[in-house]
Amino acid sequence: MAPRRQPQTAIYETTLEDPELEEALKTRHSMGDRRSTANHNFKVADDRARKLIAAKDLGDGVTVRVGDFLISQKPVAGRSVSFETEPTTRVRIKPIKE
Repeated sequence: MAPRRQPQTAIYETTLEDPELEEALKTRHSMGDRRSTANHNFKVADDRARKLIAAKDLGDGVTVRVGDFLISQKPVAGRSVSFETEPTTRVRIKPIKE
């Protein structure tokens, strides 16, 4: 379908009438909103799980099983990047392979 010009929409802007493309763009936008919500919900759940893990004080180099998950913790040394980081620990949460 050929694009057509609409007066004063914007400088050099054209309007393309393509219902299939428009629907695809709406779906994409909707999925982006859902992804944003899902990312937020994951962050909330991840923060909660990590706080509960921190409260257990597992210790470095230890791996424990909780249900269907393995949790391990190891120290991460500070390093120099464009800013200084403080020493910390890295917590890894992953499902057990079947």
